[in-house]
Amino acid sequence: MLLAPFPITLTDADLAEADEADRFIQDRAKARGYKDHHGYTGDPDAISRPGMRVEMAFARGMNYPFCPDFDGFKGPDFGKKIQVRGAPCRNEYPPKNFGNMYFTTRDNPDHWYTLIVGNGLNYVCKGWLPGKKCKEVGWWGSMDPDRPPCWWVNHSLLDLDMTPLLPSGMIEILAQIEAKDFVAGIVLWDDKVVEAAPRVKFMKRWSRTQVRDHCKNEGWMVRVVDLRQR
Repeated sequence: MLLAPFPITLTDADLAEADEADRFIQDRAKARGYKDHHGYTGDPDAISRPGMRVEMAFARGMNYPFCPDFDGFKGPDFGKKIQVRGAPCRNEYPPKNFGNMYFTTRDNPDHWYTLIVGNGLNYVCKGWLPGKKCKEVGWWGSMDPDRPPCWWVNHSLLDLDMTPLLPSGMIEILAQIEAKDFVAGIVLWDDKVVEAAPRVKFMKRWSRTQVRDHCKNEGWMVRVVDLRQR
């Protein structure tokens, strides 16, 4: 059993990777003319960068691969229905009684929402609740002039047993790509590339089908080296 609250410490490399992913998403959103994120009207970087960092913290704390959604925040952050919510803190270490989790009218009530609080390299996982429960126990209002009203859930009301959110039943595949001038490896979780050798780093976040089709078009051979269920 994994119980919250528990601390999560990121490395400088983790922070750099999260910030790089955030810059990519922001540049892509601007290029496509996206301006609205869950009704937030303030500076996108004010919520986007801290949001990406808490996703990294969740990944490291819960043993998930860090593989953010680059397609407009359409799917869950992790697994099939896990959404990560952050509460940025100005202190180097978040106070014990710090943190409220928000749930908006656009959120999926069937998803699971978890709260990560902190700043910089230091974070704490505070617990989680199903979306439907957030609406039952949360209070309706606005704590941010740039954000429309939503339900707010104090950290003291969260379920502390994080065990249901741990990765389970996920298929991990190690594949090898062979071309005339190189051999490279990729790792897939549930048919999504989460790690890739430098030569094929562009494949990260691709589906298994995308990898197979690309290799076929390039005349490369791809084969499964190892497969295991986590």
